[in-house]
Amino acid sequence: MPHIQPTVLAQFHQRPFKRNAICRCLTFGVVCLLGMAVHHGAMALELGGVSVSGSVLAVWQTVNRAAAAEGEDTNQLNTRLDLEFEYALDGQESKVFAHVRSGLGAGVQLANETFSSTPNTTVFAGEGQSIHHNNTTLFQLWFQTTKPITETLSWRATLGQIDPPGFFDDNAFAHDESEAFMNNVFVHNPLLDSGGSYGVDELGSAPGGVFELIHSFAGEATLRASMGVFGRGNGAEHHKGLSNPSHIAQIHFDNFKILGNRSSLAVYTWQNPALANADDGSLEKQTGWGASFDHDLSDEIGVFARYGHGIKGLRTFDEATTLGAQFKGGLWGRENDHIGFAFASIKPEFSNVNDPKKEKTHEIYYSLPVHENMALSFNVQHVLAPSGDAALPSHRHYGVRLKWGF
Repeated sequence: MPHIQPTVLAQFHQRPFKRNAICRCLTFGVVCLLGMAVHHGAMALELGGVSVSGSVLAVWQTVNRAAAAEGEDTNQLNTRLDLEFEYALDGQESKVFAHVRSGLGAGVQLANETFSSTPNTTVFAGEGQSIHHNNTTLFQLWFQTTKPITETLSWRATLGQIDPPGFFDDNAFAHDESEAFMNNVFVHNPLLDSGGSYGVDELGSAPGGVFELIHSFAGEATLRASMGVFGRGNGAEHHKGLSNPSHIAQIHFDNFKILGNRSSLAVYTWQNPALANADDGSLEKQTGWGASFDHDLSDEIGVFARYGHGIKGLRTFDEATTLGAQFKGGLWGRENDHIGFAFASIKPEFSNVNDPKKEKTHEIYYSLPVHENMALSFNVQHVLAPSGDAALPSHRHYGVRLKWGF
């Protein structure tokens, strides 16, 4: 980044206690300012040219006793605070973006793993931590510049600490765990996130860069070609450079029309040079490809689909398909409500189970506004054949989520 020495930034990330203390102080200060803004009726906040936005999230989730880890509660509460800061440069063509995230609570603990990394992607406190433990970090910090080439073609470059799903595998109906589906298999492509192919650190981001070529068509349609390079393993933890990074390339056709209605399609491929072989644990190169599609059937109904397939390397699962739909409340006289349904099927590749089956996940949520910029939602999940083992008890999750955005 132009105004920050790389060695200083690396040292900042290598000192978790000091970094967390700084982030907590920053979080506390901004929350106080936001409280003052809300008290005076202002929801948008500008601090010396820096725009500030964010959300406060609280989730309660339970799991059936047969699926809960021994000695663990069957219900857990977790909270999360997100603060985003954006400062525009060069007449809006460039900007600096920072994202501070703080989480409490580790969510329900399961007796048997599933192919999904978590039934509650909003959790940010870390596995095994209670509601009394806090995890606060500078989740993202990057510089971005956009320059025109012609009237319809431009390039964009982003460099810094990045959350890869913010640039790849986008989906209008299944990409935000704070408002839509919570199980990780629906939030991102299961092979990339739950399967570990992104190669990010334990908190979900990594140092790296994204380069994009963007072509704008008449209307709102765009065609974007992207290449991302990210640190993985020790590189993602800032203990090593980007000498052997992971890569992802994507073609994204957005806001095009099918039968007169908005649609979006992203097709991508990736490679990670050092992921664990599912059989012997040795590090190997793994590759794969995937696609994400969403489409408005009407003003009230939208559908989505994702697919991921492993090409090279031995994984616990190598194929994942997710499908779903969202219905807006205007269909039943409540315009601001919406309901979502989703189904996932994940095929095992390597398993110690005799005759492994596909793991199947169902999720449904209902969201309704309770106040200005505040929504309450209810969530139900059902997981069959966890990790491909049909002999294990199914997982049943029930949850309540409250979000306030500003």
